[in-house]
Formats: sequence, structure tokens, C-alpha cells
Amino acid sequence: MYSGDFTEWDETRWDGLMDVNLRGIYLMFHAVIPHMLARGTGSIVSTSSVMAFLTEPGYEAYTTSKAGIVGLTKALAVSYTARGLRINCIQPGWIDTPMNQRLAEELGGVEFLTPLIVRQQPLPRMITPREVGNLVAFLCSDLSVAISGAMIPIDGAATAAI
Repeated sequence: MYSGDFTEWDETRWDGLMDVNLRGIYLMFHAVIPHMLARGTGSIVSTSSVMAFLTEPGYEAYTTSKAGIVGLTKALAVSYTARGLRINCIQPGWIDTPMNQRLAEELGGVEFLTPLIVRQQPLPRMITPREVGNLVAFLCSDLSVAISGAMIPIDGAATAAI
């Protein structure tokens, strides 16, 4: 569980979420950057969340972990772009994942989840994994050789809306 009353979170629960969300990204960067530096090229796309920039009550730990990914990605892009690496970050919004399908089932079906999605993003549906994959493929392709240090939302305009 990645949400709940902040005053009820203990250090173990906080650390567990940080280990999965932020430390996991750190370990990935730490493992692949030396190999890419040895080759003199590479593209890394980390995954954060729109909740790095938007949040709601009860998501303090989750938002902090996702904002940390943004900060780490930016810092690494500044450190390694001149050495041939491109390091970017995507911020997904409502993605059609098994977790969100379970949430829809808990609410009684996707028709009960859709009003929540519409309140949070102008695109009135979940984004498909293929759409996310297309963005990642673009960022890893030669079409994006000048893009590094970018934070790119794929959120149906959620971060553009008020």
C-alpha cells in the first residue's frame, strides 16, 4: 500500500516504499551507467509518475519517492550527457495496468473508475501500455539524440490542467 495517513506511517513502511520506488531506480542507474560510459553512448528512460508534480492527501511517501526519481534523473543527465548518455524520465498518469484494472474491479467496473480518471485528466480513458512504449521507444531512438534531462508526462494532459 502506497497511501494512507502520514501520521500512521512508521520508518519501516516509509523505507519499504522508498526502497522499491527510489532505490530501485538508483540501482538501475548505478548498474547500467558504467557500461554505457564504456561504450560512449546510451539512452536511459526512468519512470516516475505525474504524482511527482501533482498529489493528493495520503500520498506523501509515494509523491516523495516519485519526485526523487525526477531529481536523480535530472542530476544524472547533467553529469553524463556530455559523455554520450541521454537520460530522460517519463511521468505516466492513468495507465491501463493490472493494478488499475484491479482498482476498477474493486470499484465495480471500469465505468466506475472512468469518472475519477476524467476528474484528474482531460483524456477520458486510461493510457495504453503501447502508448507508453511508443514514447520510450522514441526516447531511445536516434530521433531523440538531442533530448536529455527531459521530464515528459504521458498523462492525458493531467499536468496541463488545473
